[in-house]
Amino acid sequence: MKVYGYLITNEQIEAALADCRARGAISLTLLEAALIRAGVPEEVRPGGLTKTAEPVAYRAADRILQRCRNNETLRFRDGRWSFTVKGTPV
Repeated sequence: MKVYGYLITNEQIEAALADCRARGAISLTLLEAALIRAGVPEEVRPGGLTKTAEPVAYRAADRILQRCRNNETLRFRDGRWSFTVKGTPV
């Protein structure tokens, strides 16, 4: 996945999701922190130092949550996200 010109590998995505599964919870901020621990930069400046910094890890975490929700590996229930296995919450 490319976010603001930065390539995020499937290994980094899987490591971040595994970290969230190990914690037993997932949220945008937890997933963002897990991506940063997996080596994704927090922000980049695609146009040089004078340009605005773009939030790579935050945007990637949002896109990963959307993908997981769309392929039904995550479900939002009782105000929080939870992992599912074949449609049943874990």
